[in-house]
Amino acid sequence: MSLDQSLAVAANSLCVVAFLAPNPVPATRIAEQISVNPVVIRRTVGKLVAAGLVRSLAGVNGGYVLARPIGEITMQDVFTAISEKGIFERANSAPRAACPEGEAISKAIISTFSEAEGAFAKVLQETTLEQLLSRAEYT
Repeated sequence: MSLDQSLAVAANSLCVVAFLAPNPVPATRIAEQISVNPVVIRRTVGKLVAAGLVRSLAGVNGGYVLARPIGEITMQDVFTAISEKGIFERANSAPRAACPEGEAISKAIISTFSEAEGAFAKVLQETTLEQLLSRAEYT
């Protein structure tokens, strides 16, 4: 699953859990709400549990609940929980050692990608789950 899909599944999962709070929400219910396979939900929410964003409650009436208030969970927290790399995977594309042009271009690309990652992280850090839910238009 691509990073943008993983982030969307994680954000949607958290929104479903927040919307249905304080009741624990089973993975199957989250999956139904956002039309994603329950296995994908369990895998994604497992990362959110490991990051301390969600708690898992066992039992017949168990499921997932938020571990923190919605105003304290940022989209950067979600991104950090589900991503293993930055938004730009840096493949081994180093130029030949004897190619000064390639080295200069590589440095410029890395610098540009770094700036873009910083801007992305800033927006995510400034956006809480509460703000995301308030932006949602539903009836």
